[in-house]
Amino acid sequence: MTCSVRHRVSLRDRVDQGMGTGAIRDGLHRLPNKRMQRGDILMPMRACPICGQDDRVRLPDPHVARSMLSDGRIWNGPLDKAACNSCGAVTHATILSAGDVQRFYDSDYDLGVDAGVSDVSRNLGYAAFVHEIVSQYDVRRILEIGCGSGHVLGYLARHLPQVHMDGIEAAEQLAANSPPGVQIRKAFLEELEFLDQGYDFAFCINVIEHAADPSEFLRALRGQLSASGTALIVCPAPSPPNLELLFRDHVSSFTPASLRALAIAAGFRVVAVLPALERFPGFQAFILTAASNGGGQAVVAENQAGAARAAEAAAYLSAWASLDRALCARMGDSVGVDLFGAGEMAALLRCYAPECWRRVDRLVVDSLAGARSLDKPMATFDDIGPSRKPIIVATHPQSQGAVAQRLFSLDLSPIVFNDMIKA
Repeated sequence: MTCSVRHRVSLRDRVDQGMGTGAIRDGLHRLPNKRMQRGDILMPMRACPICGQDDRVRLPDPHVARSMLSDGRIWNGPLDKAACNSCGAVTHATILSAGDVQRFYDSDYDLGVDAGVSDVSRNLGYAAFVHEIVSQYDVRRILEIGCGSGHVLGYLARHLPQVHMDGIEAAEQLAANSPPGVQIRKAFLEELEFLDQGYDFAFCINVIEHAADPSEFLRALRGQLSASGTALIVCPAPSPPNLELLFRDHVSSFTPASLRALAIAAGFRVVAVLPALERFPGFQAFILTAASNGGGQAVVAENQAGAARAAEAAAYLSAWASLDRALCARMGDSVGVDLFGAGEMAALLRCYAPECWRRVDRLVVDSLAGARSLDKPMATFDDIGPSRKPIIVATHPQSQGAVAQRLFSLDLSPIVFNDMIKA
């Protein structure tokens, strides 16, 4: 049976956060080269906080008045991001202070508190990856920065019982849970004192993009290492643009060249750059050593590649800005529709497609375990029957086609949007 699917600044020159919703938000707009007041709108400086070049462009906001944190909470204020035509990095248009960033991780931040099946599988994959790298070094003490509830460290503790394991975590709810053999304390890396006898190995997985000042983060990371210590950094890759651009607490999105330059400036020697991790699509990794010549100036010159990445990011966020209207059109006159999924994509639709979300009656999931609470009733497939009722496929764009085939076979009418949002 054929499935017919309905496409139903330098960092020290920070400015206060104050971008209003009246700012120009359609397409790419160059930022001014000095602070200027336009009514009640404080315009940020033009210099890129990563490479220092005066060539940033403002990116479209998916919604003019709201954005989303990585734990799914809706933040009162637009996404407010800009891209650099020189290095290709994406940062906040209005540079955030350390205090601004710390407010994201208050007592309500709960990403990872209730790990679902996919979260557990992903953590095990990361743990195995870190274990492979750690095994190449003589390691007696390990530190993980942004360790969450310690799932990766717990795996390492079981496989490396002779190694001392420490973790730090900024979110209180996560730091309260320590697995056997692991010590976790609530702290930001930048708050820690430098160590005379540091760790042999330190790593962070999807953390540096949250740092208010990535240069300071890297200097603090080096300060926790022994003279010959090694660091592993895993973070989202910039190309193709993907969901990570949509999180307000993702302060920076790095190109390989930009993060490499920052690491050198912080005093690291770059051992390896893995721009695309085959087992973790959409992510990149950097292996650094503290044994270096003491650092140097961060120089990045991507030029045409940087401009191309900025244009890709603009097109991606512009597609998200038009998604709400497009989904409503694909629903037609249907008032009450179902939505398949209760994870990250569903949370993003709740934030950036509010009119579409308003017309959703319930969320349908395979299992209630690990499903996010998103202020809608939830049901499993055992609770619903064939109805030809429209159902929005709120999964990663790369899986929407397969999910739609399955839903169609159950006599449902799936609505996908992977023609608009491809990653």
